[in-house]
Amino acid sequence: MASDDIPAPPPTKEQVENNQEGELNWRPRTEWTVLPASFAAGPLGLGDPEDTSLRKVEKEVLIPMVMRDKAWMEKCRPEVIDFEKCAKAEEFMMMFRCREKNNTMQRCVKAWFRDEDFKEECKQIYLDKRKHYRSTGEGQKLRREEMKWQ
Repeated sequence: MASDDIPAPPPTKEQVENNQEGELNWRPRTEWTVLPASFAAGPLGLGDPEDTSLRKVEKEVLIPMVMRDKAWMEKCRPEVIDFEKCAKAEEFMMMFRCREKNNTMQRCVKAWFRDEDFKEECKQIYLDKRKHYRSTGEGQKLRREEMKWQ
């Protein structure tokens, strides 16, 4: 192997700082990432706040989670309360004695899952929370503990 085939070592920090145009035939290494640039963009490097594209996990997991919580807490509240009261009263036999109330509650939730306007509303809620997180770094998680029955 000839000495011409051996690459030259990178220049020292002083050589790079004092480099005149064209003096060094060397470029610094660029950083490569696995994620697209839109995931590392934005003011805090958390993604572009204005980006409205959705990843697969957001479409199939996170937005349905918002839909389920909103359906339980707001849209199907009377059915959920009826089932909850029955379950507390029946304790261990609730699986058998509260089956009809559970079916009623589940039908209500499924009906809201099929509603396209409701899906779009929950998607917008999710995008607003993601935008807030990407622009400020402060997370706003939807937790059931925070959505208390009143």
